[in-house]
Amino acid sequence: MTDELPPTITRQEISEALQKGHSVAFNIADLQDPADPQGRSYRRVNAEKRHSIPIGALVELEDGERLYVFHHGRDCDQTPLYGLSTKDWPDEPNEMIRRAKLFHGYGEDDLTMIRPPDKT
Repeated sequence: MTDELPPTITRQEISEALQKGHSVAFNIADLQDPADPQGRSYRRVNAEKRHSIPIGALVELEDGERLYVFHHGRDCDQTPLYGLSTKDWPDEPNEMIRRAKLFHGYGEDDLTMIRPPDKT
C-alpha cells in the first residue's frame, strides 16, 4: 500500500523550487515528518498504523455516547478512522443505505473501548 502513495517531499526541495521561481503545490501530508527517523512523509507514517479497536467493539465517545465500531476507514492522510453505529451490524441489506446510517470519521483518540466484540 505505501508504494502507491505520493513521494515524500522535503522542506529543502520546496525551498529550492521556490528559490528558482517555480510554483509549488503539494499536500501537507506528503511533507517529511521530522519526528520519523526513516524520513517518511506524514502520509506514509500514518499508512503503517493499524486500527487497534476491532469491528464489533463497543466504544464510548468523549461525551459519554456509546456506539459500536462498524467500519475501519482512513482519512486522506491515511490516519486510521472508525465508522460507528448504534448496533453491531446494522440490519439494512443495502450496503449504501447501511453505510449512510453510520457515524463516520472518528479517530482513535476520540474513542475508549468499553467491550471487545462478541466471539459468537
